[in-house]
Amino acid sequence: MKTPVDPVVRLQRRSVDDLRGRISGEVSRLGEIDAAFAAVEADVAAQYRVVAGDWQMPMHGFAQRRRADRARLEAQRRDAMARLDRLRGEAAEAYGKLKAAEDAAERFRDEANAAIALAEQNAADDFALGRFVARKAATARAERRA
Repeated sequence: MKTPVDPVVRLQRRSVDDLRGRISGEVSRLGEIDAAFAAVEADVAAQYRVVAGDWQMPMHGFAQRRRADRARLEAQRRDAMARLDRLRGEAAEAYGKLKAAEDAAERFRDEANAAIALAEQNAADDFALGRFVARKAATARAERRA
């Protein structure tokens, strides 16, 4: 049964689905950042193993670049986490709105079904009352004739 709030329910479902996709994108972006961070850490470890045997090899420039890479990746991770937290908050709000709209649609359906059931019951009662009145009238006519 269609309800007046069905368009709102569809809109909210689309909104929740869109947010779900955006959250998935942010989670994958966090995975990419973590993989890049792990690659930087592995590169640093490899370079330190190479340099460990030769104390005269300059390491400062490499270490500064890798520290800058780490800082950049940590900043990107913080930004992605902030976006993810914001999206999760939006998703919770959108899901709450969706549930409210679905509940309103369900209440409308329940009320419509109750009204239909009441109308059917009233029709059955009217039919039964009509039969009762007709029998009563027939009984009264029969008693008057007798």
